Amino acid sequence: MQLVFADVKLPGPRNGVELARIVRTAYPDKKMLLTSGVSPFPSVDGVTLLKKPYFLVDLERQIWALLRSAGLAAGVAAAFRRPGSPGGR
Repeated sequence: MQLVFADVKLPGPRNGVELARIVRTAYPDKKMLLTSGVSPFPSVDGVTLLKKPYFLVDLERQIWALLRSAGLAAGVAAAFRRPGSPGGR
């Protein structure tokens, strides 16, 4: 796991902001992306926020930007090009 993507509104007793804080505490090197259509938009240190509604290309750009910032984009891209891997040819 290199990136966690969640909505601010989650079923159950916790919400996405709490999840983000748990992930950031337990795994400070992991990237976290939250999305929400709620205003005001929550703020969590070290967490990237994507406001709804968004286009798929916006989600893709955010994910790749986070992976690049972690130095992981090249490895992920290579995995998707490898035969037998998800998305491989």
